[in-house]
Amino acid sequence: MTPTAIEYHCDDSIGWIRLEGADRLNPIGTTTYLKLAQALRYFECSTSVRAVIVHGAGRVFSAGADIGEIAGFAGRDEFAAFIRGFTDALDVIASSRLPVIAAIHGAALGGGLELALACDLRVCTSDAKLGLPEAKLGVLPGAGARSDFLALFLRQWPPRC
Repeated sequence: MTPTAIEYHCDDSIGWIRLEGADRLNPIGTTTYLKLAQALRYFECSTSVRAVIVHGAGRVFSAGADIGEIAGFAGRDEFAAFIRGFTDALDVIASSRLPVIAAIHGAALGGGLELALACDLRVCTSDAKLGLPEAKLGVLPGAGARSDFLALFLRQWPPRC
């Protein structure tokens, strides 16, 4: 598990969530996604928070799932529980009454990109790199990035007549 996971605070009317673990490129493990959902619920209970910004510590947004944690799973059931938990946390973000913005710098890969896709808006620096590297291994994104991409494109780029 990622020991620090995230830090969150409120500055004026903005809730800030920072993915921690810069030395490991801000991996998303069980502790991370549980605390993400907890932080968002905390901000939703506040009458002063008007929006939430999610960003990464160090040089990247997030390089994705905590591979070290996943490697320690005993089997398929543990991995399935991890994916369900991460998907549930992304649902908390996607269904929030507050606008949630992903401030992406550096890499947003795999689960990091799936987290960004769950947000209402994604703002990228010029050095941002987005991707689903698991696709190169023939593995589908675990938390539903395919459907998130489709919904995003259909919503933002309607067909031209």
